[in-house]
Amino acid sequence: MKKWMPVDHYNGGNEHNTRHLLYSRFWYKALYDLGLVPGPEPYKKRTTQGLIMAADGRKMSKSLGNTVPSADVVERAGADACRMTVLFLGPWNQNANWSEDTLRGCEKFLKRVESFSDNLTDGKLDADQEFLVNDLIAKMTHRIENMQFNTSIAAMMEFINAFTGVMPRTAYKILLQVLNPFAPHLTEEMWEKLGHADMLVFEPWPIADESKLVRATVTIGISVNGKHRGEAVVQTDADESAVVAVAKLIVEKFIIGDIVKTIFVPGKMINFVVK
Repeated sequence: MKKWMPVDHYNGGNEHNTRHLLYSRFWYKALYDLGLVPGPEPYKKRTTQGLIMAADGRKMSKSLGNTVPSADVVERAGADACRMTVLFLGPWNQNANWSEDTLRGCEKFLKRVESFSDNLTDGKLDADQEFLVNDLIAKMTHRIENMQFNTSIAAMMEFINAFTGVMPRTAYKILLQVLNPFAPHLTEEMWEKLGHADMLVFEPWPIADESKLVRATVTIGISVNGKHRGEAVVQTDADESAVVAVAKLIVEKFIIGDIVKTIFVPGKMINFVVK
């Protein structure tokens, strides 16, 4: 009891609330009141997960013939794709419907990750790439700790979309590290391909450099009378007057009349109201 209690993390389905929870928590608290166990709580963290429902939203049942055997999914798509699909279907604590489209999306993502291993560049990351890498680490660290697995996968998909065809080796290494809990088979294989002798699972989790979590530049949309007319890349800390000057030059052919109002949202958009 002194060695193992309290448990760090207890996770179970909602059906446990009126079953195993009675034993794991309330009986334990009674035993604590009797002085028979150390500490008032049996675990530090308690979470619940939803159910994977059939594609039509009904509960999976052999009698209904709507089950999706995981062994079948593993056989045709691989264990990593099956694992990621279950986590990507929706929030961890809510029910989610099985989706073949989601499975295909996860397969496509994993194939893209593998393809990048043959298109890596060496050298130092530029400012935008440093932001992308550190932003990914920060998002993955926060979201995994908070059981936000579906948005964790979304963050990795957004990350690779920022690279067209090739990826710096340093960035790819970080991607493999944060993807490893979701796709251990592929990432271990790719890790070995990079030349590492030790398994990735034993590699320390990366730590984000907070000083690199602010972009040097930002792309803002430019509108005239509410209609999108262009974009401008400006310094993140550029003041309104500097942004207005740049934006006017880009959309000057659309400004027919006088600018009666300028609506500026820092880092996002600027709209010229013309009459």
